[in-house]
Amino acid sequence: LIEGKPRWGEPIRDDTVKKPSNMVSALKKHVNPYPDVVVEAEYQYIYEPALQGIEEGFWKGDTIHVIADTANGITFEDDVRLVSVTYNPLNPYDSPKMTFANFRKDIQDYQVSQARQIKQQKRYIDQLMRTLN
Repeated sequence: LIEGKPRWGEPIRDDTVKKPSNMVSALKKHVNPYPDVVVEAEYQYIYEPALQGIEEGFWKGDTIHVIADTANGITFEDDVRLVSVTYNPLNPYDSPKMTFANFRKDIQDYQVSQARQIKQQKRYIDQLMRTLN
């Protein structure tokens, strides 16, 4: 979404696609239906004795659900993850600035994707060895 309006990409032309399954895989490769969202917020601490022990702080990696109405009446709904927190450690009353995003990867995402790639390579090599034997 740009200024509340959906984006449209250029048409993809590929004469090699003959089956619907190939078209679906090509669309999954070239089209991303989920927009990249970055939300920046300043967290305001509320020093209320009644909230002691109930209120939880934010930590890097926490996920929140966002519902946003745009100017054109389009509602965006997605989960965003806290990717960075900036604060002054010398001032306990300073509001931290938090950045949420739905497209940035953290170290756990990289580890999961690497483990998945290793597992797929192992399966491929095992299949190849079975066909050769």
